[in-house]
Amino acid sequence: MLKKLNVRGKYILLLVLRIPFEALRTFINSLFLKESFTAIEKSDFQKLSAVCGLFLLEFLILFAYNGTVWRFFGSLYARMQAGLKKLLLQSLMKKSVEEIDKKSTGDLLFSFNVDVEKALAIYGEPWNLVFLLNGIFNLIISSILMIQVSLKLFFLVIIFVLPLIIITNYVISSKLKQLQTEIQKVSGELTEMYASLINLFDIVRLYDCEDFLKNKIDNKNLELKKLSIKKGFYVALNAGLFPLIGLSGYLVLMICGGSMMLAGIITYSTLLYVCQLRGGILPATQMIINSSMNIKMNKVSLKRIREIL
Repeated sequence: MLKKLNVRGKYILLLVLRIPFEALRTFINSLFLKESFTAIEKSDFQKLSAVCGLFLLEFLILFAYNGTVWRFFGSLYARMQAGLKKLLLQSLMKKSVEEIDKKSTGDLLFSFNVDVEKALAIYGEPWNLVFLLNGIFNLIISSILMIQVSLKLFFLVIIFVLPLIIITNYVISSKLKQLQTEIQKVSGELTEMYASLINLFDIVRLYDCEDFLKNKIDNKNLELKKLSIKKGFYVALNAGLFPLIGLSGYLVLMICGGSMMLAGIITYSTLLYVCQLRGGILPATQMIINSSMNIKMNKVSLKRIREIL
């Protein structure tokens, strides 16, 4: 898709520039807490002032950098949307009447409006490809930094992360993809019904078919509503798992980390450092899971677009 839109080189460059942001933010946050509380424990307020000043400067630079990258991303994304619609129109104009007649008006209208938006969301919207790669990079860096401190504490964190990955990937994600396919199919049929009602209104009135067509539309709307409710349930289930498992893991980490601190294995500032790194691992896992689910759902639209092209 990127090659057809002639933006692959620019897109990959911006993607590479955006990937390190979350990992850098996690590292800076963790290091700040560790160094600042080390200075407090030693009553070294001169070092504390220097750490706070450096932290503020680093964060200002980091967020200015992130804002600049997203600005160019937004501009490229707008070009991609306009380019894909133009590409779709050109592809349709090259097809024969018989090929076009195979698709309903509702399907074509749905592809131009909804499918284009969802297909390109994979490349430019939050919680899609950009966030997926950010999450993977952040997870790797945060894991390496935590292993350097304590392999035991790292395994305690991972034990609570694995159930999230298994449940979401093998249960929730597959169900959401199936529901998204059904929703888009029903939405296309509904668009076709509305188009028929508007374009053939005089014929509908002539043969007194208003009630018949209205009932069909109402039933199709009800079907779409039921599918949307089912999708909402699985989205809510996924959202509820993170705080539930996340809090449990945090409590276990605090108990084990506290016992290691009392035994003199680690210091209080190191425990805070580990907790902050855990705060990078869990959101990174959430980014990977949610982005993977969104990509799978949006691939349904991408497939429909490719069928037209």
